[in-house]
Amino acid sequence: ACTSASSASAMLTATGAAHASIAPYWTEQLGKSSIAAFQASARGGFFHCTMRQPRVSFAGACRLFLEGRIET
Repeated sequence: ACTSASSASAMLTATGAAHASIAPYWTEQLGKSSIAAFQASARGGFFHCTMRQPRVSFAGACRLFLEGRIET
């Protein structure tokens, strides 16, 4: 599974935050617990979104572009 915390970044291939916002609406409208979604941006991206109330679970291909460590 691959998700992103940023819904506004044009640098990302696909934005999980955007799909997390629309998946609950469309699964309810279609009467389904999961949907396949495509982000029609210049770089595009596919997600399989499954409702796991109150959250959305994602599956799809991803590529690691950043690795880091946060110390508190």
